This record gives sequence, C-alpha cells and structure tokens, in this order.
Amino acid sequence: MATVRCERSSEVLAVVDLWYRLRWGESCGWAGDREYEYALSLIDAHGLDEVVAIMPRAVALTRVGWPEGRTLSAVRRYWSQAMAERTRERLEVRQQESERERRERLESDRRERERQERRREGRQVERWESLSDAERVAIRQHVRAARPSLDPEGRTFFVLCLAEMDRRGL
Repeated sequence: MATVRCERSSEVLAVVDLWYRLRWGESCGWAGDREYEYALSLIDAHGLDEVVAIMPRAVALTRVGWPEGRTLSAVRRYWSQAMAERTRERLEVRQQESERERRERLESDRRERERQERRREGRQVERWESLSDAERVAIRQHVRAARPSLDPEGRTFFVLCLAEMDRRGL
C-alpha cells in the first residue's frame, strides 16, 4: 500500500510540534506521514486557530485516557470530546457575557430611573416652594389627617405632601 505524502506547511508542522510540546514537553524533530496527514485534516476541518485552541484539552484527555498514546494520531480518540468541551465552554462564556450585559443594562436603567425621579422630585420641590403658605398648610393638614402616625418633619411625610400637591393639580 502506497503512502500519501502530506503537504508539510508551516501550519501542519506547527500543529505536530504543538502536540509533542504539550504531550512530551519538547519538540519533535521527526514525525510520521500519518501525523502530518492527521494534522492537515484537523486544520482543514477546523482551522488552525481552533486546532491550536483545542489541542491542550485533547492532549490532557489523551494523557488520562490513553497514557501510552505516543503520536499525534492518539489524539484522534479524544478530539471530539475535546471539541465538545470547548463548545460547552464557549457557550458558558457567551452566557456569562450575556448575563453580565443584562445586569449592566438593568443597572443602567435603574440609574436612569433614579435620575428621572430626582429631576421630577426637584421640579415638585420647586412647585412646592412656589405655593402660598396657605396652600402648603392645607396640604400638610390633609396629609397629617390621613396619616397621623407619620413624623411631620420626615421624608415620607414630605413625599406624601408632594403627591397630594400633584393630585390637586397645583
């Protein structure tokens, strides 16, 4: 059976070298045609960046699952599992980013509502201060009668006075 010679581009050589550095801690000056062919098939199927990203996980799985696996071809058994783990990890990262963006939007919306509320309250206070003393006293008496347990100097009492002013259309 004739062996097919594989194109040994720098990308293919880099993938084979990466395998040996990750698996054995050193580069390999030699590798068989099958290793180069398998490296080329991985690059063709997934692209160099993805192969480089998945390789450490695939090596770790190979190291655990088949400690005797000596060549790049050994990773074949664990490649799909490594890809699945990478896909799951990327999905988790996207979900975390999405959740972070959602929290940031909620926080931004909350801050905007608070700013609007402060502006609205500021306009109400200006209107309150422009009321005559008689109008303010009448509103305060009405709120005091409706909520006698409130401290007439407290914030809640004042907010209720502003609400009553709005209700009266003043």
